[in-house]
Amino acid sequence: KTKKYTDSANVVAAFSLQDKVNMKELLKKLIIKNELVHAKSLVKDSKEYRIMLINLLSSNDNCKRTALLIKEYGFSLIDFPMFIVKLQKKTIKSYTNALFHPWEAERIGLGQIAELFEGYKSLPVSYTHLTLPTICSV
Repeated sequence: KTKKYTDSANVVAAFSLQDKVNMKELLKKLIIKNELVHAKSLVKDSKEYRIMLINLLSSNDNCKRTALLIKEYGFSLIDFPMFIVKLQKKTIKSYTNALFHPWEAERIGLGQIAELFEGYKSLPVSYTHLTLPTICSV
């Protein structure tokens, strides 16, 4: 089935048929099949479709890829507030797990978190999650 979607993406991109197909569904299928290269080929000439791809890709499993795509396309992370919320929730979950269940924690190092935000200078920050370990340890 992957070939079906990649072939469709190739035809749509080659003949500029983006406005003739359900781009949202095609991009979703390509993301599920881990065919980001084909998805990117579909959106290369359209800001609207780039934004659609980023929003569809924005999930807990694709945080790093989404952040890199935002940077690659020259957008600002602040343009994607729902993605910021997902990043914050993932970070909070990771640190909470590490605090309360260190033997089961999915560890995210500071370097990995820094990579997610690399290149983004203006970012609203919630200090609640930064002080949670301190509050819980008192």
